[in-house]
Amino acid sequence: MKKLLLLLIVSLILASCYSITQVSSKTYNYTNTIDFSINKVEERKSISDTPTSNGKWQANSKDKFVLIDMNFVNNSEKAQILNFDDFLLYNYKTDTQYKAEWFLTSGLLIKSSEIEIKPKSNRIKILVFMFPEKEEPSYLKFNNQIIEIRYKN
Repeated sequence: MKKLLLLLIVSLILASCYSITQVSSKTYNYTNTIDFSINKVEERKSISDTPTSNGKWQANSKDKFVLIDMNFVNNSEKAQILNFDDFLLYNYKTDTQYKAEWFLTSGLLIKSSEIEIKPKSNRIKILVFMFPEKEEPSYLKFNNQIIEIRYKN
C-alpha cells in the first residue's frame, strides 16, 4: 500500500511538471538602479500553493503556465519598488503580450504586482504567466524593450 501511494504521488508530481529549461544567463537593466537576470523557464499544466495547499490551478486546454525564475538586484543606496506589471511575456508570431498573473515567493502564489527591494540587495522571484500551449515562450518585454530568452541546448 505504501509503495502504491508513493508511486501515485511521484506520478502526480511528474505529470504536473511539463518542462524545465535552463537559460543562458545575461544581466539586463530594468532601471538605472535595478538589474535582473533570468535563471530558468518552466512550463506546467498546473500550479499550486505548495506550503499551504490552499489551491491548485489547472491551465485550460489551449494554455500552459510559464514560470520565469528571475534574480533582481538593487544597486542603489535606497530601497526601490519593482513593478511586475512592467514584465510581459511576448508572443512574436501573434504580436500578443501576456501579463504576469502571479509571482511565487517561498512557494506561495502572490497576486500583488509590486515588491520592495532593499538597498544593495537582491530578490529572487518567479513570475507566472499564462501562455498558449503550442508556442515556445521566447521573448520578454519590459520598459519598451524586447529581449530574447536564450535557452541552453
